Amino acid sequence: MKVLLVANSLGGGAGKACLRLYYALRGAGVDVRLLYLEPGRQPDDPNIAPFYGSVSRLFLRQLIMQPLLKLKAVLAGDPAGNYRLPVSIHRLESHAWVAWADVVNLHWVPNFVDYKRFFSRVGRKPIVWTMHDLLPFSGGFHYRSEIQNRDVAVEQRIKRSKEKAVSEANLSIVAPSSWALDESQKYGTFSACRHTHIFNGVPLDVFQPLSKKLARSILGLPVDSRIVLFVADSIDSKRKGIGLLVEAMALLKDANITFVSIGGGSMPVDSSFPYISLGSMSDDVALAIAYASADVAVVPSVEDNSPNTILESLACGRPVIGMNNGGIPQLVCSEHLGVVLDQAQPEGLAEAIKATLATDYSEDSIRRYAQANFDLGLLASRYIAEFERAI
Repeated sequence: MKVLLVANSLGGGAGKACLRLYYALRGAGVDVRLLYLEPGRQPDDPNIAPFYGSVSRLFLRQLIMQPLLKLKAVLAGDPAGNYRLPVSIHRLESHAWVAWADVVNLHWVPNFVDYKRFFSRVGRKPIVWTMHDLLPFSGGFHYRSEIQNRDVAVEQRIKRSKEKAVSEANLSIVAPSSWALDESQKYGTFSACRHTHIFNGVPLDVFQPLSKKLARSILGLPVDSRIVLFVADSIDSKRKGIGLLVEAMALLKDANITFVSIGGGSMPVDSSFPYISLGSMSDDVALAIAYASADVAVVPSVEDNSPNTILESLACGRPVIGMNNGGIPQLVCSEHLGVVLDQAQPEGLAEAIKATLATDYSEDSIRRYAQANFDLGLLASRYIAEFERAI
């Protein structure tokens, strides 16, 4: 069985999840390749390749075709470009690896897949689409919270075009959370497709428990303070909820707690409490050490699907505080793993942080939960079964 994974990039949460799946399948002996659009750090692997051979080719293509995309937005009734249209200037369906594959597994592919052209050209080739957010089936948005002034007419127009494009496709859906699975089934675009829930995976040989004292000494973090960790690809993303966490931390300024963040971007921080930014971390070993240094990881997302932060923290034996939205409560599904808050209020989050820091969580118990659900071998076997069903 020859499998092609397709992603917009190898970065971000979805890109990282896709890359981990690639290594899991490779480890299970599957003949797998990974094709991605946006050039970045290129792994030393001939079976992982960018769609374009150089950044300049991608840039030139985008520059030439930009007026066409703007015209299509106007014709769709969205001249401001608030919605993601199911169109693309890139011809994924013409790539030799698509023809090579027995099954194509799409991941997070905004602006990469032109629905009408792609699904008409690949015919009945099995396509498995992993839902990293709502965009594949929605009326042009990744998450509902992102659209402030909704245009129902535009959304319905986009949705109908997607339904028409996939109506004859041999398409099945994988969702890393029951929330995303339910949303896909309810929305209607992919309602006729088979849906399967498969958790994302995490390399448990990298993300594992480590002495807090040792981890903090490696990273130069205070040994005598409690550490609250926040991790995001872009820490200033409103959807990730950093503002709420900063407000909560301000209420804990006298509690000997240090707030540590990992991720790109910047944010205004109340100077009344200790704060350390570790910047972006692309190395999983360093990231695992950071989780091990923490007392708790906080995921205050306004809306999220299956945050890698939760999987990684639990794999390192550290509890998680999250919000009751998206796929978060399915991951933090027990009081032995952390806390899930119903209300996104600074006072409630501050109290949850204090309560979590005062609770004696079992590192071994949290670790066993991660091993039972997020092991890469388990991830590979579940995807292999899904690919075989699709073929």
